Amino acid sequence: MLPDRLSDNRQYCLDKAVECNRKAAQARDPNAAKEFQSLAARWRVAAATRDFNHKVEDILRTLREAASS
Repeated sequence: MLPDRLSDNRQYCLDKAVECNRKAAQARDPNAAKEFQSLAARWRVAAATRDFNHKVEDILRTLREAASS
């Protein structure tokens, strides 16, 4: 089985989202807090996108294997 690097990438994105949320909570400037919250949301989207791409890759791999046998 292939190494699950995608899972590591997803966790990295989720960790960055948590970090941005923490920085938003600590920000004294409301505009900075909003920016950190926006960045956190983008990191969460990146994590979800990586999951989706992984599922598509699995489906395509299965189809290729079926076609070659």
